[in-house]
Amino acid sequence: MSEPTARSTIGDSLVTRLRATRRARRTQAVTGTQSTRELFVIAFAVPIALILLLGLLTVITLLAAGDSFTGMVSTVFAMWLVVHHVPISVNELAIGVLPLMPTMVLVVAVAAVIGRVATPGRTRAELISLVLAALGGPLVITALGLAVVMDASTALPVQAPDPLTAFCWTAGVHGVGVGLGLGRGRWAQVGGVLGITWWGRQAVRTGLAGVLGLFVAAALMVAVRLVVNFDVTGELIRAGHTWSGMLGLVVLSVLYLPNVIIGAAGFLVGADVHVGTAAGDIVSSHGGSLPGLPVLAVLPDGGAGHWMAVLFVVPAVVAVVVGRRSLDIDPVRNAQRVAVAAAITATVMVVATALAGGDLGALGSAGINVPAAGVFAFGWIAVVGMVMALLVGCLPASLRERLTPAHPYVVTESGSDDRDDFVTADHHGADREGGDDVRTVEDDDTVEIPDRADAIDVETPGEGEDLIAADDFGNRRH
Repeated sequence: MSEPTARSTIGDSLVTRLRATRRARRTQAVTGTQSTRELFVIAFAVPIALILLLGLLTVITLLAAGDSFTGMVSTVFAMWLVVHHVPISVNELAIGVLPLMPTMVLVVAVAAVIGRVATPGRTRAELISLVLAALGGPLVITALGLAVVMDASTALPVQAPDPLTAFCWTAGVHGVGVGLGLGRGRWAQVGGVLGITWWGRQAVRTGLAGVLGLFVAAALMVAVRLVVNFDVTGELIRAGHTWSGMLGLVVLSVLYLPNVIIGAAGFLVGADVHVGTAAGDIVSSHGGSLPGLPVLAVLPDGGAGHWMAVLFVVPAVVAVVVGRRSLDIDPVRNAQRVAVAAAITATVMVVATALAGGDLGALGSAGINVPAAGVFAFGWIAVVGMVMALLVGCLPASLRERLTPAHPYVVTESGSDDRDDFVTADHHGADREGGDDVRTVEDDDTVEIPDRADAIDVETPGEGEDLIAADDFGNRRH
């Protein structure tokens, strides 16, 4: 090769490298810009949308009431705190019973945004950045809101809450949404990382289904009570006098509807419920002073009598369904599944009832007996489930199935009589003795069979030999 040709080749190589370097830098710059924009959207999209919605509602309310727009900004940020379930004080009276409907909608919105961007191809560093952005943006808005409310507390009757409480509630609400968004489609992977067995995951799902069944039954009971007490509901709505006042009472009733449904679920399992000076459980109740909220027409008036004890059928049916879904031929595993499902149901019930209640200011408080709701929910599921497990375990068919030996499925190498290398399991996933290399096959395990033609001996019949059909276990078919 001549010297000019060598120089030309070296020059072309350098030019190519420089072009590749410039492309890589441009790509990195574009990627960095897109990542920054994406993190900004994740941090502030939902909070800004919520602030705009609250501002619109505040303007509509002020126009309907004919009031001035003085203090509108502080009102918007006070509503931001309420949506995040931060207790506030009005005229030095603490209001702790906050509506759960806007909080639930916010959690769903955050989970939807995170679930859309947290694709399976994300690295761990990218997921951590998404989580920090999703929590950091709302905390910045909360800090701004605390400053605005604190500044306006000298002229308005609303007092700023404790900053630590506000930050904790904000992080908690958005943290739940982020967790749900990240977990969507990854629950099996999360369970594997935490070491949760397949039956443990099924028991968790069964427990969640059980508490969902209680909430659905409670919602149906609330709807029936509103229809039956339609006159009382209408009277409470008409107490608003003007159309804007009546509309405001209806909107408040809708916002507090999840609180009422959770209270009805606690009522169904046997816990006592109180609102103001009125209180009662499923077998007795007495009236008292109540807030003028139309949805509270569902409360018993004290004259229902002991016939309401028939409502115990509802948690009994839910417990039977949970027990049925927890059945297992292995009595120990059956008891474990029932216990896990009952614990999940009780835990969700305790958290829900704790969030649904709080202080009512001058009227006292409202809520459910939280420990009683948790204990009774656990008792319904555990007792009924254990009884069903005992009855099913004592059936002759169950006894025969436990005593029936399993049929091993053996794959051997060609020309080998050694059966130490095989996978075997009984009908219920229990290990069977049959070799040194034995493992249990679970529901979500995948057993790969080598794609080799010599893996299984196949004998072709000789001349004059008839083919004999046999089933999977070697029994001759006639």
